[in-house]
Amino acid sequence: MMTTVEVLRIVGISALSGIGVTIILTCIIIANFDKLLLVFATIQSLFVRVSSSARKGSISNRIRGELISASKKIGADDIFPKDIKIEWVKDEDAATFFSQNQMVVRVSNSIDPQLNTVRVVNELVKNGVAIEAKRYLSSEMSSATDYTLTRKLLYHMDRHALDYYDRRILTARMIDEAPALRNYIQDFAKVDHNGMFTTVFLNEVTKYSNYLFPVQIDDEITSQITGLLRYLTEVAEAMNIKVPFDNNYRKGPFRFTLAFTAKDETLSDHGESYYIDRIIRTMTEGRCNTEYLFALGFKRTIAERIIASTKEKQSGLDVVEHNYVHISQTGERVEAICYEINRKH
Repeated sequence: MMTTVEVLRIVGISALSGIGVTIILTCIIIANFDKLLLVFATIQSLFVRVSSSARKGSISNRIRGELISASKKIGADDIFPKDIKIEWVKDEDAATFFSQNQMVVRVSNSIDPQLNTVRVVNELVKNGVAIEAKRYLSSEMSSATDYTLTRKLLYHMDRHALDYYDRRILTARMIDEAPALRNYIQDFAKVDHNGMFTTVFLNEVTKYSNYLFPVQIDDEITSQITGLLRYLTEVAEAMNIKVPFDNNYRKGPFRFTLAFTAKDETLSDHGESYYIDRIIRTMTEGRCNTEYLFALGFKRTIAERIIASTKEKQSGLDVVEHNYVHISQTGERVEAICYEINRKH
């Protein structure tokens, strides 16, 4: 077991350097900020009977920590506000806004812990998550996006709060009474179970939105986004019944290709070099702007090797990791990853 001094020497930083230690500690804190908040919440919970501020602080830090942790698990940390602050107010209709690069969620406090969690997540998703993407979504598609993201976050945060949301906030009956909303929710569920909702759909729409803004939404933009969703839904359905599908999508502003290490026959017949050559070809030929490489379970290690080898052979690539949970037709959940590969501009 190496000592702290030995570790610091290995990374080339003197153990006596206050700046070096500060840098390391800062990196550790940033990487584990969600865990730190949950520790603070636990400490504050010890004093909730004697201090109302401790009670509110405990609730705030618990929800913030769980939110940040959940956003990482669903691959949404890149469309998530960088920092969140929860303010408790007496008004029922409290505002949510950005202040100094921080998302401030102002909600009225309740003795019901599930209601507190649902209020914060609901307000945050509606006003602070995937804002760029939702600029050019129809009202029904935007509402379906909020619904999908809210349920995904609550699932990883608090199952009791998720049950509360389903029973009290947006019920199955309410969804059935809005056919367009229901259809989008169903399509998003198919796409999301195969890891393509936040990683591909929202990601691609966000890029397109940032390119378009401040152009006003029109029928052509709506048609292009609807076409993207239709394609991803068809891919998800094809994957579920294991039939071939077109991995390339090049329509309008969207130009990307999909690759899946789940195909055992491809790995056994061609090896990892097939994926490496494919990514390099995609990036150099210029027919697509992005390649998405998906891997489930133990194949995440294979995908990691593929990405490392590709970066060694081809410079000028920008790789973003998106973690998510793949949900099979039988409901089995598997830890998964999607590598988003772009050409650096």
